[in-house]
Amino acid sequence: MKRGTWILLALGLLSSSASVQAQPAYPIKLKETVKGDVRQVSVTETSQSTHKVLDATNKAVIDQSMSSAQESSCVETILEKEAGKPRPTQLRRVYQTAKLQLDGKEIPLPYAGKTVEIRKKDNQFEFLIEGKTPLSGEAAAVLQKEFSKDEGFELQRAVLPSKPVQVNETWAVDMAPIIADWQKNTFMQVDATKARGVAQLVKVYQKEGRTYGELLLRMEMPLLAIGTDKDKLTLNTGSRMLMEVTLDGCIDGTSCTRTMKARFDMQTSGAVPLEEGKSGTMEVKAQGSLQEVFVEQPR
Repeated sequence: MKRGTWILLALGLLSSSASVQAQPAYPIKLKETVKGDVRQVSVTETSQSTHKVLDATNKAVIDQSMSSAQESSCVETILEKEAGKPRPTQLRRVYQTAKLQLDGKEIPLPYAGKTVEIRKKDNQFEFLIEGKTPLSGEAAAVLQKEFSKDEGFELQRAVLPSKPVQVNETWAVDMAPIIADWQKNTFMQVDATKARGVAQLVKVYQKEGRTYGELLLRMEMPLLAIGTDKDKLTLNTGSRMLMEVTLDGCIDGTSCTRTMKARFDMQTSGAVPLEEGKSGTMEVKAQGSLQEVFVEQPR
């Protein structure tokens, strides 16, 4: 190679290196909601699952499937909130829509088109339509599910990097709090030694004078068992839950406007006892999606 070519190559490498070094790193900060905040909230959630039990000849002894779809939109006003906690202790929601389908059947939700006061009382949440009529039983099931989650855990904050990152940079996610939350809410035991999570800052852009960004998270959690100690099913190798989450929103801490989209795929199998001392195989598969859109509103 001629000397001149070597010089041009060296200059090219130096230029490329300088370009990489000059790329800015962004601290990622999500705004913490406070008392008085108002935001438009839209949620769409779907899930499909199958549950099979096969005998030694692969004949299905049990073959069930389920599906659900949920959709809601409301204007949410935070009335009371403890600092450092992700969930308010009192809020008001004015629902424009609230729909639920189970196996294709529409389930009426009595708060559709109405105002719901949500209050924490004795470590539990109560729901009052128009601030008067309590919701209970099946009518409150959807909201009970939402507000029964661990108040100290929020996935969107758990995956944030500990330092500023560049566009396209990846970082390992601390899976410990994610695993703890999953096991608490699903009664599934995760192999923490093999669980993996990787996040990436995909892009950064400016919008309305604020810094926005898109984050991509991919997680894999190998599953060891399902059920409680009294009724635990050990799962076969290869049982696992995969999740992909995209978070697109304000990352400079000045607005709570953001969109989260998530998809999950779970596959499990394990040996189960059948009649007459025989054994079979249980297979459970589930897929689903979730989209949450938060748009900050003027107070």
